[in-house]
Amino acid sequence: MAGVVPQKYSCYMMTSPAPADAPAGLVDKATGRPLFFVKFGDGKWDNRYPTHNPSFEPGHTDECANVPTQTKFYNSANGPVNAGTYLESVICRPYYQQNITSEWYKVRGQPGAGQQLAQGLQQLSDILDNLHRDFGYTAAMNARQNGLAAQRAAATATFNNLVTQANNLRIANNWN
Repeated sequence: MAGVVPQKYSCYMMTSPAPADAPAGLVDKATGRPLFFVKFGDGKWDNRYPTHNPSFEPGHTDECANVPTQTKFYNSANGPVNAGTYLESVICRPYYQQNITSEWYKVRGQPGAGQQLAQGLQQLSDILDNLHRDFGYTAAMNARQNGLAAQRAAATATFNNLVTQANNLRIANNWN
């Protein structure tokens, strides 16, 4: 039972404001805690964010797997999804409040710990920017002789390090 031949596909993480521009983040008016907005997306982020977000930091990779409009290679609780949707479902959706009027999630640090929050988000972004890391394409290609289910498991597993690091940072720094 052969799987499908994946194509290289992109996903990204966006942080606003850019940690370099606001090293301590914004201040959440409701709680007084440091705050950044984060989102994950599928495809190329291109230049769609400068219009409404004067300060943002993209992290992206072109090493994901996909067959556009046909095959999604990442296993989520709701079934197969694209890479950015998978990352949103395991890193943001369970833990952070989504901004009611947009696709961005509010990530809040502890009072006085804005720089730690900025550094942690930058670390996650840097993982996606690692040009030598497979985020599913090579894994799905290598597992293709074992079928689509094996390809999905292999592709999803390539994000384990990023998801583990995101969870460790969230827990250690009490982000919410």
